[in-house]
Amino acid sequence: MRNFVILLLGLLGLSNAPAADRVDVGLFSEQDIVGWKHKEFSGTTQYTLQTLNDTTVLSALSKQSASAFYKKINIDLEKTPFMHWSWLKRGTLNPGDENIKGGDDFVARVYVIKDGGLLFWKTLVINYVWSFAHAGGDVWENPFAGKNALMLAQRDGSD
Repeated sequence: MRNFVILLLGLLGLSNAPAADRVDVGLFSEQDIVGWKHKEFSGTTQYTLQTLNDTTVLSALSKQSASAFYKKINIDLEKTPFMHWSWLKRGTLNPGDENIKGGDDFVARVYVIKDGGLLFWKTLVINYVWSFAHAGGDVWENPFAGKNALMLAQRDGSD
């Protein structure tokens, strides 16, 4: 866990279908955080809506903390198979080896979870991460969950 600030500019489900099939998950630019919850794992991360370049964004300020700001929704992937978001970091984070538990720390990540329900071992996860060491497009297993949770670098330390 390191100190960082991340600004999540928008998170929404998109579709190649008509706008009626679009699912807006988070419209932070419209100051909409309805249904979002905060979960602390270690320490406190401050989540706030702030204005950046005339746009309202979700800001997360972490000081030696780990947490999640999340919203559970069901998405029909046949109707909305694409996802779009924007993010900006205000600092770097070098957690060490991101392939091991001690290095599983990122400036930002977006989880997409297919819930296995009572069969928890059937839960599948993709973590879209802002990696320090991995190049954009790299994929590896999450060190805590193995092959059921894949990491996918969207950005790297040079971004």
